Amino acid sequence: MNNLHNFKVLHEKSSVEDIRTWIDAWELCRKMDICTISDALAYLDDSVLVRYGKWLVDTNPDEDNTFETLNTFLQSQMGPGMTETGAALELMSFPATGDIRHFNDTFLRLAQQAAVDKLQFAVGLYAKRMPLTLCKLIMACPTQPSLRKAMDLVRIRVETVQAMHRNADLTPIITAALKDLGPFAGPQTAKQ
Repeated sequence: MNNLHNFKVLHEKSSVEDIRTWIDAWELCRKMDICTISDALAYLDDSVLVRYGKWLVDTNPDEDNTFETLNTFLQSQMGPGMTETGAALELMSFPATGDIRHFNDTFLRLAQQAAVDKLQFAVGLYAKRMPLTLCKLIMACPTQPSLRKAMDLVRIRVETVQAMHRNADLTPIITAALKDLGPFAGPQTAKQ
C-alpha cells in the first residue's frame, strides 16, 4: 500500500490485504461521507497504529513495559507533524475498544507529559498539514471529550483564518486556541 495509484483500481492479482484495505477505505468514505477514496487510503496506510504495528514486528521490544515501548516508538517517529502530541491526537481518533483503548490512554499520558511549547508546536503543525477531509474524519469519532474540544477550537479558528487570509500564519491562532483548552493543554498553560 505504499503507492496510492496502485489502489485506484483493484486487479485480479491483488492480495487479500490489498482488498481488505480497499474495502476499509470505502467503508470510511461511506460512513463519514466526507472524504475521498485517496484521503481514506492515505489515512489507513499512514495511521499511527499501522506504523506502530510495523515497528513492533521489526524491533520485537520488551512486552512487559508498554509505556516505555510506546515512548521509544514515538522517539523513532519524530519529524514534521509527528511528536508525542501529534501522535496522540491522531491515535485518539480511533474507536475506544479493547487494546486500542489502552493504546489511546497510554498515548494521552505521553501527550499530557509533553511540554506546553511542544504541544503548541505539534498541534500547530498537525492542524496546518492535515487535509480538511481527514480533520472532519477525526472530528466525527474522537474518543476523549477533551480531544473534541481541542479539535473544535483548532478547526474553527484555522478555518476562520484561512477564509480571511489565504496564506496566513496560523501559529498565533492555534496558540490562542490551545490556551483555551485548560487541563488538556497541561498545567503549565495557566502560568503563561
